[in-house]
Amino acid sequence: MSRCKWSQRVDRWFDGETSPESSSEVSAHVSGCSSCAARLSELRRLRAAATSAVRHEAIGDGQFPAFMAGVCERLEARHRGWGRFWALASLTAAALIAAISTFVIISDEPKKVDAIVVESCTTDLEGATVRTYEDAEGDTTIAVTMSKDDIW
Repeated sequence: MSRCKWSQRVDRWFDGETSPESSSEVSAHVSGCSSCAARLSELRRLRAAATSAVRHEAIGDGQFPAFMAGVCERLEARHRGWGRFWALASLTAAALIAAISTFVIISDEPKKVDAIVVESCTTDLEGATVRTYEDAEGDTTIAVTMSKDDIW
């Protein structure tokens, strides 16, 4: 069966998504086009099959507690499988944190590294101020400041 260029319009018409003017055009086209007529027949057959397959069973007041109990049971069963996984994952994470913490506490003090000794500092930036700070342990910090209006 060849596909007609109107097949998408036929689909929209079948779903009720066309304007009244367009509906009459598509209806007239389907009556004269065997490909579109076959497509319409197929759509009607599919809708009938889907409609007959759907069953809407009403749950009475007497059945509702059993229905909810079944829903809860299935939800709990689904969570039980993951419960073991998360328990094992939590235990593994706790053991890893304990091992790393023990290693950090027991290990030697951090060793000081040799730093670059700065004897003087200057800047070529116009309006910049260079300041040095030395703390009680002899560590020196160098700070370069600019006025508020300057953007590097």
